[in-house]
Amino acid sequence: MGAFSFVYDIDPALQDKGAAGFAFEDRGNFLSVTDFSPTPQLSSVVENKQLGVPPQGYTLTFTPEKFSQSLTFPAIADKTLGSGNFQLTGEATSGLPVVYSHTSSAVEIDGNTVSLLSAGQVTITALQNGNTSYKAAEPISKTFCVNPSRPVISIDAMGEENYQLRSSSASGNQWFKNNIPLPMETGQVLTAVPPGRYTVKVIIDGCASQISEQADARINSRYI
Repeated sequence: MGAFSFVYDIDPALQDKGAAGFAFEDRGNFLSVTDFSPTPQLSSVVENKQLGVPPQGYTLTFTPEKFSQSLTFPAIADKTLGSGNFQLTGEATSGLPVVYSHTSSAVEIDGNTVSLLSAGQVTITALQNGNTSYKAAEPISKTFCVNPSRPVISIDAMGEENYQLRSSSASGNQWFKNNIPLPMETGQVLTAVPPGRYTVKVIIDGCASQISEQADARINSRYI
């Protein structure tokens, strides 16, 4: 329970009875009203506190003030598509359950469990909206990457000195020859390439895969 604030109105006819003042005593599970004349009878349970009822002619209102609460929500490490589900571990100081929201199509959340659906940047927000005893907590958001799976290169000869290379990823490719990025070569297929050592990396929404294993395009056992 939070603290209580108290408001009372006195029937003007009773003001000369010497009963305008009152005090409260917190007795663990009971909150009793004292210093009334006549002494009020204890009754009425409000928010698990047993409260005193003022004498006839008095109106006494009890307003419970809600406790504050806060969240802890650890940073989320980057994930790789295909690595499986993972658990969110947010906690509220109130002990109330934490719920999560997101706006990305790259994940799906069921309770505390996150499923990876596609590559891309994801922001997850932890929320606790409070209840009759606790105020809503300040939300906390964490952003991480679902990195693309490591691409695989397939290679086909296109004549005596040219090759065609294909990435296993349909989009987001950046091709490299001898570890140097090839300008404008971002398609799934790299056509009519001369011999050399080729690799590819996939980048989607700023989230990058591991670079592929090297594909060797060579002629007469020599790289060019």
